[in-house]
Amino acid sequence: MTYRITTKTTMAMFKKSEFFVNRRFSDFLGLHNKLVHKHLQLGVIIPCPPEKDTFVMAKVKISKDEAMPTDFIDRRRSQLERYLNRLARHSKLVQDPDFREFIEMPTELPKSSNTQALSGAGVLRALTNISQQVTKLTTK
Repeated sequence: MTYRITTKTTMAMFKKSEFFVNRRFSDFLGLHNKLVHKHLQLGVIIPCPPEKDTFVMAKVKISKDEAMPTDFIDRRRSQLERYLNRLARHSKLVQDPDFREFIEMPTELPKSSNTQALSGAGVLRALTNISQQVTKLTTK
């Protein structure tokens, strides 16, 4: 799932006045990690990104027939839009090269580590492990 980000600006630091990019949810989390790493120790308050809804994502990954619910997509889109607007209104963060690259660079961003959601197989392993632990507890 990718989200199209359309930016319209009058700020001279951007190359164009209007541009768009496509980004995945993990790209937003990767941007957040970069901004926290660079700015948090300087006392800059970084807005929180939307949280992963691991339950919905696990349900979709386990059930190959089930599509992602539209209310989930709409809610996440709205949360991501709010997050980006909060970053863009921040005087320091809007000038950050990683933020500018995120909203300007038309190509895919490098994959961020530690932002990946669970794979379908990973979810099944976790559920199997939980099931085995519950069985052990109930048989004693």
